[in-house]
Amino acid sequence: MQFIIENFDWGHAAKSTLVDIGSGKGGIAIQIANFLLRISCVIQDLPEVILGVDSGERVRFIAHDFFQEQLVKDADIYFLRRILHDWSDKYITKILQNLIPALKKGSRVLISDMCLPEPCSQSLYKQRYARSYDLNIKGIQNAKERDARDWAELFKTADSRFKFQGVETLISFTLLIINIL
Repeated sequence: MQFIIENFDWGHAAKSTLVDIGSGKGGIAIQIANFLLRISCVIQDLPEVILGVDSGERVRFIAHDFFQEQLVKDADIYFLRRILHDWSDKYITKILQNLIPALKKGSRVLISDMCLPEPCSQSLYKQRYARSYDLNIKGIQNAKERDARDWAELFKTADSRFKFQGVETLISFTLLIINIL
């Protein structure tokens, strides 16, 4: 997580609003708020998940189901961490389309999730791990892991205004950056 905090181009969003969707108790958003002292963070999860959690001045909790239209309008960044890979394309498309009414020109969707490596681009051990995880998630949740082309196509299918900006791969996760132009 430290990589995202220190290396993502926060730009004017460092003084604006980040919506952390499906975030549980908001550990990552709280770290971001501690790093960027002028950002406001909205942490969203189901009511039973955030029950009893207190909001603060710059970090607030709002009950929200990401299968419903996004409640927070005109934020600069909508952040989904390890959410989308749990769902099939049909449901991811719905999650992304539920963001669209809230987005303004220039909003960014920041996703930290798994991205399958290109074949033969990593050691056999690392490739096996990623591919076996793909098989497991398919069997358990009817979901799948995706490569960069799959992610790009998924956003294009959800809405042509999504502009896939690329993938940055780290050891334990992948950062996908999508802009709304």
